[in-house]
Amino acid sequence: MFNLIFSKNEELFFEDEELYVEIVNVQDKESLFEQIGEKLLFPSSFNHDWNSFSECLCDLKWLDVRTVTIYHGSLSTLNDSVFNTYVNILINSIYSWIYSMDRKYFRVIFSPQDKERVLNAIKFHFQTIDDVYGIKDALHVNISDVPDKESLFDQMEEKLRFPYFGHNWDALYECITDLEWIKEKNVVISHDYLVSMPDDVLNVYVSLLIDSVYSWKYWPSRKGFEQIGFYVVFSLLDKERIKRAIRTHFSG
Repeated sequence: MFNLIFSKNEELFFEDEELYVEIVNVQDKESLFEQIGEKLLFPSSFNHDWNSFSECLCDLKWLDVRTVTIYHGSLSTLNDSVFNTYVNILINSIYSWIYSMDRKYFRVIFSPQDKERVLNAIKFHFQTIDDVYGIKDALHVNISDVPDKESLFDQMEEKLRFPYFGHNWDALYECITDLEWIKEKNVVISHDYLVSMPDDVLNVYVSLLIDSVYSWKYWPSRKGFEQIGFYVVFSLLDKERIKRAIRTHFSG
C-alpha cells in the first residue's frame, strides 16, 4: 500500500507542494491531538475526540497544498488502545483521500521499528454469515471450492452477473466496484473454507477485496452514485490466513 510507508526520516524525498509534519514525543491521546491539530492547522471546531479527529483528517480543505505527509518518530510511549485507534483512523483517512475528488495526496510514514505494531493494530471485523443473513434487499453470493484464480473468476462472473469481464485481477476489481447492474441495495460475498486456494491467489484476492470495501465506503458519495452496502464474509477456518493476507496488503 503505497500511501502507508515504513521508513527512516533521512530516506524520504519531499515535493515542493507538500506539507510535511513530523510527530514526535507523543505521550498520550491529548498530546497527539495537540501536535497534529497544530501542525495541520485544524479549525477551532475540532473537539479533541476521535470522531472529530477523523473528520478533520478526511477534510483538510483549508490546506492549500497538493500533498500532506505525516511522519512519525517512534510511538513506543503510546499505549495500545490509543495507538490502535490512531492507526485505524489513519488507514481510513488514507482510503478516503484515495477516493476523493479533490486532488490531494495523503501519505502516512511510520518508523520501521513500529512496523509490526502498526500491522498488528490494523483491524478488520471477521463477520459470520449470521451477522449478515438478516440484511434485507441483498444479493447473497457464496464462493466455494476455489483451487485457482480461474475458478474464482468464473464463480464471481456468474454469481455477480458481470455483463462484461476480462478474466484478470484488474477486470475483477473494475466489476465489483461498479455493480450498476445489480438491482439489490446490498451485496454479500460469503466464502466457504478456502483450503484449496493457493496463498498467492488468496493474497491478491484479499487485497482486491480490501480496496473494494473502501471504494464502496468512500467513492459513490463523491461521484453521486447510489450507495451499495458491500459485505465480505470469510469462514472462521480461514481467519489466520486472511489475517496474514491483510498484513501483506498493508506492509506493501
